[in-house]
Amino acid sequence: LEKRGLVQRLPNHRPVIRVSKPSGAQNQTKTPDQIAIWILPDFQDLGGMMILQGIRSVFGRGGYRLLIACPPSSDQSVIEKAEVEFLRGLVGNPDVAGAIVWDTGNPGCVAAYRDLVAANVPLVFVDREPPFEIDADVVACNNRGAARKAVQHLLDLGHRRISMVVASERASSVRDRIEGYRLALEQAEISL
Repeated sequence: LEKRGLVQRLPNHRPVIRVSKPSGAQNQTKTPDQIAIWILPDFQDLGGMMILQGIRSVFGRGGYRLLIACPPSSDQSVIEKAEVEFLRGLVGNPDVAGAIVWDTGNPGCVAAYRDLVAANVPLVFVDREPPFEIDADVVACNNRGAARKAVQHLLDLGHRRISMVVASERASSVRDRIEGYRLALEQAEISL
């Protein structure tokens, strides 16, 4: 398919289906060179900055330009609107080679994610999984296992009253940490 010009393969991203041009159109194909990144909550967040630094260190060497966005405010309605607008703006953008998203759990993004996948924009979720089934990759740590090991470590030290403090986010990473905490206590026959 690549030899026929139907599929384009580039290092470090999924094959992209090429759209055929009507006959008579000039055969100038510009390779998409932007990686769009949605990260939250803002650029002052240590976790977000570390993720962004890791992304920059890899894509900077590959000749890609990063298109980085975050919400202009910490107001939830502003965050949700900005996220959807950013994602929708990527659909049909010929310069975008892919999108890396730190999902906020915003239900308004479901259609935008599906539109990106339908437009053959490679989509990768970082740190957390989307709240629904979608054909995309996820890069995250094992939050459930990590929380379970942390609680087990405290149990091994003899502690029996173990609390967990979490953010009130809709993110899968938070849910997974709570589940790991719950499972470790349950296995030790300690009530939640």
